[in-house]
Amino acid sequence: MKLFNLFKPKSRIQVTTDLGIFTLLNNKTQPIWSTLKENRLLSVHGTLTEPAPDQLSFIKQLDNELKKLDAAITAKFIELFTESNLTAEFTHWHQRFTLTAVAVEVIIKEKVSWSITFEDHQDSFAHFNLYIKDNKVIDLSIDT
Repeated sequence: MKLFNLFKPKSRIQVTTDLGIFTLLNNKTQPIWSTLKENRLLSVHGTLTEPAPDQLSFIKQLDNELKKLDAAITAKFIELFTESNLTAEFTHWHQRFTLTAVAVEVIIKEKVSWSITFEDHQDSFAHFNLYIKDNKVIDLSIDT
């Protein structure tokens, strides 16, 4: 009978926050908590019992953070398209991309390292990952 216990699904750990219900995804070395809000996957680190409060506070201010980076995000996309010899048929990133995920990596002394994943409206198989550190766009990669 003990063998069947190996195949039992483990119960999920969930915590209710102001942002919704977060589910513990990884509880081995670095606990990661995630929720889906307004069609955006939000991920933060934390402990085995709850998401990190400072990372939740950052996520609450996400729209303000995006406004601060708005011009830099558009510039980075246009730069990437230009480097790739592609026509950038947009003047603002909202015209071509949808924000689908945000992951907060670490917050140290109010300096935040985080990433944003965008879906391309013209190619649903292309996802762009933008990496931000201390309010500066540092890298943009493409996953297809």
